[in-house]
Amino acid sequence: QTQTGRVKELAGQLSGTASEVEAVLAHRDSLREAFVQRVQQEHPVRAVLDWHIQGVPHDEAFRRLLGAYGEWRNAFNQNIQEAQQELSVLEGGFVEFCALAKSDLELKRREAEIKEVSEALDAYDELAAHSREGVSFYQQAQELIRKLKTRAEDFKCARDIEKEDLMEQIA
Repeated sequence: QTQTGRVKELAGQLSGTASEVEAVLAHRDSLREAFVQRVQQEHPVRAVLDWHIQGVPHDEAFRRLLGAYGEWRNAFNQNIQEAQQELSVLEGGFVEFCALAKSDLELKRREAEIKEVSEALDAYDELAAHSREGVSFYQQAQELIRKLKTRAEDFKCARDIEKEDLMEQIA
């Protein structure tokens, strides 16, 4: 198997592991939402107060409360462990991926070609912007020249009429 093939395979594995991490975190969010909903429905402070009213000692009331929510604590702890395991697998795979990617000549060649294409696109964008700016300048210049030509023709016409009037007065 080529090094490029191994890099691709490892990238697929990392993608799958990242999806598993997302699933674990989504499960944690659903646990949290269910826990918050249960707490809002049961009012644990009210339960502790009721036990105090019934004569249950303070420590025992809290033990009962913690016991009632023990399954949630266990579920959260298990979720944390699953997330840590998946993240350590992801981290190990990422380290291997980076090492392989750094030593993969085909990948380096592709990156160099992509960089050249990117630089060419940047140069093209710059030239296109300069061209647009130049076209805009010459369009504005042509408009000003047209106005100047019109004024000059009007001025010449006025001077010709004035000349004819003066010639008629002299004659």
